[in-house]
Amino acid sequence: MQTAARQFIPKHKKNFYKFWWNSELDELKENAIRSCKIWKEAGKPKPGPIYNNYRQDKLLYKRQFREGRAREMTSFSNDLHDALLRKSGQQFWKTWKSKFDNKTNVIMQLNGTSDSEVIADNFAKHFENVCTPFNRSRNDEFKDMDFRKKERHLVNCCLIKSKSFLFSY
Repeated sequence: MQTAARQFIPKHKKNFYKFWWNSELDELKENAIRSCKIWKEAGKPKPGPIYNNYRQDKLLYKRQFREGRAREMTSFSNDLHDALLRKSGQQFWKTWKSKFDNKTNVIMQLNGTSDSEVIADNFAKHFENVCTPFNRSRNDEFKDMDFRKKERHLVNCCLIKSKSFLFSY
């Protein structure tokens, strides 16, 4: 069921839908896209009315977009400020969480169980099996090789330290 939900139910971050977006911005965006296509089809000329129209539409859209985004931030701040002025702690934190809370409630289920201890045990068993050596004798050889390397390293370190101790006088 979760696989089907991931495939067919769109998931968006909080505040994905911009409440400040309006039909004017839709129209400005369409105009900017249309004039950009016309400008590209004309060979991207720098001087002239096609270029001027393209730049004007693009700048107008960008300006309106920035102003809308700024209104979004002002609205957040105003909602929080109003809640503080009313001294409504509950309303303040409700507004705060709606703007900044990222928690998602995910129901964890693995092999038909949602008990966290059983899931943890299943993971532990899985990784224990995955990390078990395939061949015991080969594993023992690797252990011995590793031990010998560490032993040589320690001996070399001790020799270097003792030589530097002798030469320091």
